[in-house]
Amino acid sequence: MLRYKILSQNPESPSSNMFTINNKTGGIITVAAGLDREKVPQYTLIIQATDMEGNPMYGLSNTATAVIRVTDINDNPPEFTAEMVPENAVNVIVANLSVTDKDQPNTPAWNAVYKITGGDPTGRFSVPTDPTTNEGLVTVVKVSNIFKFLFQLKEMR
Repeated sequence: MLRYKILSQNPESPSSNMFTINNKTGGIITVAAGLDREKVPQYTLIIQATDMEGNPMYGLSNTATAVIRVTDINDNPPEFTAEMVPENAVNVIVANLSVTDKDQPNTPAWNAVYKITGGDPTGRFSVPTDPTTNEGLVTVVKVSNIFKFLFQLKEMR
């Protein structure tokens, strides 16, 4: 009958005892809070298995490496990194909104969805997301009457 134990954990952050092992089955579980892929994406555990029910005097033992990969969740909000430079033309991108997101790139947790939450009551703008760059493409979809008036004045000059 085998008995299991964890000999070491690398890295030892945020706690040196992030995991425990069921000494009879070898099942590994977390016992401390703080798994965060952005801080520590992977842990390496050295596991020892000893026969003779783990008897240190008579049992034979060996070690193995267990690699624990922390998967990503959507736990980081995107942050704007560019300033808008507006222009007044229909179906033209007037600004690229860049965000940084510490979630794993090209995963559902990383994909940004942009929404206009105020300041556009008549729906003159849309913000589709570029699937490759994750940028928001601010686009004028309707020109307001003031924009039409300004364009006509410009053409008259």
